[in-house]
Amino acid sequence: MDGERLTTALVLGGGGALGNAWLIGVLAGLADGGLDVTDADRLVGTSAGATAAAQICGASLADLYTQALAPVPPRQAGVTPRQAGGLMERTQAAFDAARDPADLRRRLGAAAIELAAADTGERWRAVVGSLADSRLA
Repeated sequence: MDGERLTTALVLGGGGALGNAWLIGVLAGLADGGLDVTDADRLVGTSAGATAAAQICGASLADLYTQALAPVPPRQAGVTPRQAGGLMERTQAAFDAARDPADLRRRLGAAAIELAAADTGERWRAVVGSLADSRLA
Protein backbone atom coordinates (compact mmCIF):
# COMPACT_ATOMS: atom_id res chain seq x y z
CA MET A 1 0.00 0.00 0.00
CA ASP A 2 2.99 2.29 -0.35
CA GLY A 3 1.83 5.54 -1.89
CA GLU A 4 -1.84 4.57 -1.72
CA ARG A 5 -4.16 6.53 0.48
CA LEU A 6 -5.88 4.46 3.15
CA THR A 7 -9.52 5.39 3.50
CA THR A 8 -11.06 2.79 5.81
CA ALA A 9 -10.07 0.95 8.96
CA LEU A 10 -11.77 -1.72 11.05
CA VAL A 11 -10.89 -1.30 14.73
CA LEU A 12 -11.75 -4.17 17.05
CA GLY A 13 -11.63 -4.09 20.85
CA GLY A 14 -10.66 -6.68 23.44
CA GLY A 15 -12.72 -9.06 25.52
CA GLY A 16 -10.83 -12.32 25.91
CA ALA A 17 -11.98 -15.59 24.35
CA LEU A 18 -15.64 -14.67 24.74
CA GLY A 19 -14.99 -11.25 23.16
CA ASN A 20 -13.32 -12.94 20.20
CA ALA A 21 -16.38 -15.12 19.60
CA TRP A 22 -18.66 -12.09 20.02
CA LEU A 23 -16.65 -10.04 17.48
CA ILE A 24 -16.77 -12.87 14.93
CA GLY A 25 -20.55 -13.10 15.46
CA VAL A 26 -21.07 -9.36 15.02
CA LEU A 27 -18.92 -9.24 11.88
CA ALA A 28 -20.71 -12.29 10.43
CA GLY A 29 -24.08 -10.69 11.23
CA LEU A 30 -23.09 -7.44 9.52
CA ALA A 31 -21.90 -9.37 6.45
CA ASP A 32 -25.11 -11.41 6.42
CA GLY A 33 -27.04 -8.14 6.45
CA GLY A 34 -25.10 -6.85 3.44
CA LEU A 35 -22.35 -4.84 5.15
CA ASP A 36 -18.96 -6.57 4.84
CA VAL A 37 -16.54 -4.48 6.85
CA THR A 38 -13.66 -6.94 6.45
CA ASP A 39 -12.51 -5.33 3.22
CA ALA A 40 -11.21 -2.29 5.11
CA ASP A 41 -7.81 -0.94 4.10
CA ARG A 42 -6.46 -1.56 7.58
CA LEU A 43 -7.46 -3.97 10.36
CA VAL A 44 -6.52 -2.99 13.92
CA GLY A 45 -7.29 -4.79 17.13
CA THR A 46 -6.46 -4.94 20.81
CA SER A 47 -6.26 -8.32 22.52
CA ALA A 48 -9.26 -10.35 21.30
CA GLY A 49 -9.71 -7.77 18.54
CA ALA A 50 -6.21 -8.48 17.26
CA THR A 51 -6.98 -12.21 17.26
CA ALA A 52 -10.26 -11.67 15.43
CA ALA A 53 -8.53 -9.41 12.89
CA ALA A 54 -5.95 -12.11 12.23
CA GLN A 55 -8.66 -14.77 11.91
CA ILE A 56 -10.69 -12.85 9.35
CA CYS A 57 -7.57 -12.42 7.23
CA GLY A 58 -7.23 -16.18 6.93
CA ALA A 59 -10.77 -17.56 6.85
CA SER A 60 -14.24 -16.58 5.76
CA LEU A 61 -16.60 -15.06 8.31
CA ALA A 62 -19.11 -17.80 7.58
CA ASP A 63 -16.56 -20.50 8.45
CA LEU A 64 -15.40 -18.69 11.59
CA TYR A 65 -18.99 -18.19 12.71
CA THR A 66 -19.81 -21.86 12.11
CA GLN A 67 -16.77 -22.91 14.14
CA ALA A 68 -17.74 -20.56 16.99
CA LEU A 69 -21.22 -22.14 17.10
CA ALA A 70 -19.95 -25.72 17.14
CA PRO A 71 -21.06 -27.63 20.23
CA VAL A 72 -18.78 -27.27 23.22
CA PRO A 73 -17.16 -30.61 24.08
CA PRO A 74 -18.20 -31.98 27.46
CA ARG A 75 -15.96 -30.92 30.32
CA GLN A 76 -13.89 -33.65 31.95
CA ALA A 77 -14.98 -34.22 35.53
CA GLY A 78 -12.82 -32.24 37.95
CA VAL A 79 -10.69 -30.63 35.22
CA THR A 80 -10.78 -26.90 34.48
CA PRO A 81 -9.82 -25.55 31.02
CA ARG A 82 -6.56 -24.17 32.49
CA GLN A 83 -5.59 -27.60 33.84
CA ALA A 84 -6.54 -29.55 30.74
CA GLY A 85 -3.67 -28.35 28.57
CA GLY A 86 -0.75 -28.66 31.00
CA LEU A 87 0.56 -25.30 29.75
CA MET A 88 2.38 -24.41 32.96
CA GLU A 89 4.09 -27.79 33.12
CA ARG A 90 5.24 -27.62 29.47
CA THR A 91 6.47 -24.07 29.93
CA GLN A 92 8.38 -24.94 33.11
CA ALA A 93 9.96 -27.95 31.40
CA ALA A 94 11.20 -25.69 28.58
CA PHE A 95 12.69 -23.24 31.10
CA ASP A 96 14.34 -26.07 33.04
CA ALA A 97 15.88 -27.67 29.94
CA ALA A 98 17.02 -24.48 28.18
CA ARG A 99 20.76 -23.84 27.99
CA ASP A 100 20.44 -20.14 27.12
CA PRO A 101 17.78 -17.61 26.00
CA ALA A 102 18.04 -18.64 22.33
CA ASP A 103 17.52 -22.30 23.28
CA LEU A 104 14.50 -21.30 25.41
CA ARG A 105 12.96 -19.47 22.43
CA ARG A 106 13.52 -22.53 20.23
CA ARG A 107 11.94 -24.82 22.80
CA LEU A 108 8.93 -22.57 23.38
CA GLY A 109 8.46 -22.12 19.62
CA ALA A 110 8.61 -25.88 19.04
CA ALA A 111 6.09 -26.46 21.85
CA ALA A 112 3.73 -23.86 20.38
CA ILE A 113 3.96 -25.43 16.92
CA GLU A 114 3.34 -28.88 18.39
CA LEU A 115 0.34 -27.64 20.37
CA ALA A 116 -1.10 -25.78 17.36
CA ALA A 117 -0.69 -28.86 15.13
CA ALA A 118 -2.60 -30.99 17.63
CA ASP A 119 -5.38 -28.43 18.19
CA THR A 120 -8.63 -29.09 16.35
CA GLY A 121 -10.40 -26.09 17.85
CA GLU A 122 -11.85 -28.21 20.67
CA ARG A 123 -9.74 -26.49 23.33
CA TRP A 124 -10.76 -23.01 22.18
CA ARG A 125 -14.44 -24.00 22.10
CA ALA A 126 -14.15 -25.54 25.58
CA VAL A 127 -12.63 -22.35 27.03
CA VAL A 128 -15.12 -20.04 25.32
CA GLY A 129 -18.00 -22.35 26.24
CA SER A 130 -17.04 -22.42 29.91
CA LEU A 131 -16.71 -18.62 29.98
CA ALA A 132 -20.01 -18.13 28.20
CA ASP A 133 -21.75 -20.58 30.53
CA SER A 134 -20.56 -18.73 33.63
CA ARG A 135 -21.13 -15.18 32.31
CA LEU A 136 -24.43 -15.69 30.55
CA ALA A 137 -26.13 -17.99 33.05
